[in-house]
Amino acid sequence: MPSIVPSRYAVSLLRLLPDDTEKATVLADANCSFAMLDSEETVSAEIYCDIFIGIVKRLQHYLHGEDADDLSRVSNYRLLLMSMVQATTLKEALNNFTAFFRRLGPEGSAAKLILSNNTAILRITYSDDLLKENVWSPEMFSMDRLNWLPGTRGISISLWIWHRLCCWLIGEYIPLQQARVNLSASDKQHAELNKMFNGTLLFDQDYCSIEFEKRFLKHEIVQNQQTTDTLLSKFPLELMLIEEQPKTLAEQIKSLIGSDLSRAMPDAETVAKRCNIAVATLHRRLQKENTSYQNIKDQCRYDAAITMLQGGNTAIKEIASQLNYSDVSTFHRAFKKWSGVSPAQYRDTCHSRSPLSH
Repeated sequence: MPSIVPSRYAVSLLRLLPDDTEKATVLADANCSFAMLDSEETVSAEIYCDIFIGIVKRLQHYLHGEDADDLSRVSNYRLLLMSMVQATTLKEALNNFTAFFRRLGPEGSAAKLILSNNTAILRITYSDDLLKENVWSPEMFSMDRLNWLPGTRGISISLWIWHRLCCWLIGEYIPLQQARVNLSASDKQHAELNKMFNGTLLFDQDYCSIEFEKRFLKHEIVQNQQTTDTLLSKFPLELMLIEEQPKTLAEQIKSLIGSDLSRAMPDAETVAKRCNIAVATLHRRLQKENTSYQNIKDQCRYDAAITMLQGGNTAIKEIASQLNYSDVSTFHRAFKKWSGVSPAQYRDTCHSRSPLSH
C-alpha cells in the first residue's frame, strides 16, 4: 500500500457503522469529512488509518459493550505481536506466530514456517468461512480473537500485513520472492492487489503464503513493547510507510539498530553482513555520507534519550539502563557531550517550556 489510499476504501469502512453521527465523529477526529471523501479520489495514509482505528474502536462497543475497553487494551492482536517482539530472531518470532495463530484464530486456522533450499515460506491456512464469504461485517473487526477479512481482497491484505510485520520486526524491508492466494481474482483485483506486492502475487494457487530469502530469518528483532503500542495506535500506518529502499546506508543502519537499545548494539561486522557488504565497504560508504558507524550509534542513543526525557518522568538511572549504559555517570558524560547539558538540565528545560508547567 502506498502513502495514499483510494477514498472509496474509507467509504467502505464507514458503512460498518450504523449511525451517521458516529461516522461524522470518526471523520472529524481524522481531520476528514464526507465532502472530502466525495471530492477527492484519494486520502493520505495517515487519514485512512485514523478512520480505520476510529471505526474499529467504536465497533468494539457495539459488539462487546462494557468489555470493549479491556479488549482494546489486551486484544489478541497485541498478545500475538508481543510474543513476536519478545523473540530474538525473525525465525523465532515466526515460530511464535504459528503457535498463536492456530490458538487465537477462527476454527480451521493454521500457519507453518517451511524452509526450502534458500527460501523461507510462511504458509497460512485460513478458515473455510473466510474463503467462502465476500461481505464485510462488524464481527470481522472484533478484538476478542484474530479475525481477517474474507474473500480474495481480504486474504491478500492479510498476507500483505504479515509480510510488512516481518519487515517491521527486523527494521528492514524484505523483498518477496512470491506471494500466493488460493482464490481467484478479477482483472481489476489482479491489477490492484498486485501493486501491493510489487507484482509477486499469484492467484488460484493451492495454498496461501509469502516467500522470501531464508537469510532474513537470522536477523534480530529490533522492536519492543513501546514500539508495538505505537504500531497498534495508528495501525496499519507504520506498515504502509515502510520504505522498500532506504535512501542512505546510514538510514538503513538506524532501522537495523531499531528502538530497543537495552540490547547490545550489533558490531560493525554484524551490520555489514546484514547489509550484504564488506566491513571496509561499510566504513567507506558511511564516510562518503559524512558519518561513521560510531556516530550512528551515538545518534540512536541520543534520539532515544531525548524521547524519554521529553516524554515523562522516567528516572535518569532507568533511562541509562534502557540505553544499555553500564552506569549513570557514563550516560551523563555521553549526554553532556552530545547536548552540552546534563540529562537533568535538559529535562528541566523541557518542563519549563511546557504550557502545563505555567
